[in-house]
Amino acid sequence: MLNLTGNAQLVGSDANKLLHESPIAEVLAEVDVPWSVAGDYDVNLGLSIPLEEKAQPTGAVDIGVKNGQIKLPKQAIHFDNINGALRYEAGQGMVAKDLRGEFLGSPLAAKLAVKKEKQQTVQTIQLQGPIQSQSLMSWLGAPKPVQQVVQGKADVTAELKVYASQKQAPQLTIETDLQGVNLNLPIPFAKSSREKRPLQLSIAFQEPLLLRGMLQNQLSAALLLGKQGLVSANLLVGRSGLISPIPRGIQVAGWLPVLDVSQWQKLWAGFDSQGTPSIKPVTIRNFAIDKLIAAEQQLNKINVSLLTMRDHWRVLLDSADLKGQVNMPFSRTQPMDIWVDKAVIRSLADKKVSSSKSNQDTTIQPQSIPAMNLRIHDLTLDKRKIGSLSANIRPNPKGLQVQNIVGDMQGLSITGDLSWNYQRGFHRSFYKGVMRAKDIGKVLENWGYAATLTSKKTKVSIDVNWPGSPMAFALKTLTGKVDSKIEHGRFVETERSANALKLLGILNFNSIARRLRLDFSDLFSSGVSFDKFKVYGRFNGGILTFDKPVTIEGPSADFQMDGVLNFITDKVDAFLVVTLPVTDNLPIIAVLMGAPQVGGAIYLFDKLLGNTVQQFASARYRLTGTLTDPKVSFDKIFSADTQKTNKGKK
Repeated sequence: MLNLTGNAQLVGSDANKLLHESPIAEVLAEVDVPWSVAGDYDVNLGLSIPLEEKAQPTGAVDIGVKNGQIKLPKQAIHFDNINGALRYEAGQGMVAKDLRGEFLGSPLAAKLAVKKEKQQTVQTIQLQGPIQSQSLMSWLGAPKPVQQVVQGKADVTAELKVYASQKQAPQLTIETDLQGVNLNLPIPFAKSSREKRPLQLSIAFQEPLLLRGMLQNQLSAALLLGKQGLVSANLLVGRSGLISPIPRGIQVAGWLPVLDVSQWQKLWAGFDSQGTPSIKPVTIRNFAIDKLIAAEQQLNKINVSLLTMRDHWRVLLDSADLKGQVNMPFSRTQPMDIWVDKAVIRSLADKKVSSSKSNQDTTIQPQSIPAMNLRIHDLTLDKRKIGSLSANIRPNPKGLQVQNIVGDMQGLSITGDLSWNYQRGFHRSFYKGVMRAKDIGKVLENWGYAATLTSKKTKVSIDVNWPGSPMAFALKTLTGKVDSKIEHGRFVETERSANALKLLGILNFNSIARRLRLDFSDLFSSGVSFDKFKVYGRFNGGILTFDKPVTIEGPSADFQMDGVLNFITDKVDAFLVVTLPVTDNLPIIAVLMGAPQVGGAIYLFDKLLGNTVQQFASARYRLTGTLTDPKVSFDKIFSADTQKTNKGKK
């Protein structure tokens, strides 16, 4: 029997020799803890060590610690400013009931104990106290964006386990309710410092480091972290439970009640700016989202899958309102390719926006929209099928360019380019293109308007701009040129004329003709026919004027209109000139003159004077009132020669 008694004052280096090089080290080897110590130690020995094999020592070693430090260098764990008493009891291990110290710069209370787990001796260190989230995230090697996401201080309970066999890595478990910590994350993960939300972390200090975590019932994770950063991540969202790590890549499964794409884009921008050393294989299979919000649209009950291909990620989207595929290239210089089989877009028209806020009709910044090549096979606006649409979208410092627009929308062919600028807090949109159709009446019906106008060929050239985003388009704020040429058509009176477009409402010459009492079955029973209908309009902040008079050339009558249409006040102030062949419509001249009884006299004049009466073929009318219900009043009658002389004058 070897009896060891005595007292010694030791500093850190001497204490390390006592723990690792002296005969006492063999006694302490029951728990082979690879730690080093520093500080001042007051050691009292009272051990009896049998010399026979397999005999157990008895007694104890009491150690008083002042400003001590315990380190596990390999795991980068260290406890600082330790004060208190340690006791080694033979056959029991190292114990301490009331140690005070610091962990990650925060004051903590600590207890030491020895446990048995699966017939293995485990030295434990239990810690309790507040920890700064930034210190913990930095110690774990989290990138700066993560450190910015988790901010604050919370009380934690932690336990470090160091196993007798170094074949099993030390483990640290941390539990906290996160009260005092802000989670700067999109909903539903966002949390204020006042809210409690249980978090459990488990860290196995192996190579690579294994980190497991459970955040209430919102997230379960298993991450492998190597010296160069993330090796793999297995995430279960919307549920809790123990999950296993995967060898490499990122795997995501689960469910979310809501996902706002714009909020996650802002978060991702912080990570993306840090750069990634390598592309990680990502797999998402049938991830369910109850409500997906993107570009001010909401999609319900959508499933999302993602696969990692050779040079891009492939995203598959499937819901009642959206079905398609997105290819996201690894290279930041390449645009996304989006193929949409079906898309249902909800109209933003019900969002009331005052004129003073027309530049702020959306919170979207066009510069933040990624470059993409978009192809939509079947587009529906609200409950109305629109057709197909394709375009190339490219952000730029000023905003966004939508190039090579090609649309086939319910009989209306659309081509052109759209610019969406956002500078100094103000939005403005520009569109330049051409719209073509065969029968414009069919197009109007397809878009829900009355077919007040038909044609065999229609072309509309547009070069306009308006304040606000493209979604804020409105006639009352429009500026620019709209030129149209419609051939071989007819103005038609319908029961739904009141629902027609305002512009076509004021240009509904069939309706105006009826107001002029030109109600003759040979001319108007099936509408006013025309060979050519030309409009050269110029908008200026919602006020429409004409570079040339609106002209309608027809087999039975010619019309010309000039003036001002004010879409802001819904008023019209214009003149309409009606020209008719007298020889075919002698009674109409009487009507044009406002006196039907004069018809007989005109007939006699025609017989006596011949072509002279032909000169009295035109009359001018004044159009006032509202755009949808203009008032027509007779102004004067004049000859064709006078009309030529005064062309363009009112």
